[in-house]
Amino acid sequence: CRYRSSVVGGEIMNWINEGAGEVIGFSGLAHLAEHDHEVVPVPISADPRLGHKDTPSAFITPNADSIVDGSYAVFSRTLFVNARNEVFPKVAEFLTFGLSDAGQQLVTKVGYVALNRRQQAEMQARVWRGQRSPVIK
Repeated sequence: CRYRSSVVGGEIMNWINEGAGEVIGFSGLAHLAEHDHEVVPVPISADPRLGHKDTPSAFITPNADSIVDGSYAVFSRTLFVNARNEVFPKVAEFLTFGLSDAGQQLVTKVGYVALNRRQQAEMQARVWRGQRSPVIK
């Protein structure tokens, strides 16, 4: 089995498709969607204490549902946005659009997973709080 890492998901998919034999790589869900006819997502064990031999039913396959409901949190990553106070109004404008229904439609159009309604409302509230009293002093 061969392994290769890259910060560019498309590179990983190309490498996997060009490989012969058993090849494994890590990539984002958006790249998986683009290549779903060529590659297979591998379910992983979500049990933090026991391995796959002890918890075969705990295997989680990456897909939009398992990402949104939090069950596929083993390889998830958090996005942070940092901005200086003086530019926060423009950043807030951008984030407000991104968190809107139209913004979330664009998120799914490029292959990423949209926030569920609860997450969307929570993030919108954080942006609103930041506009009223920025966290950074």
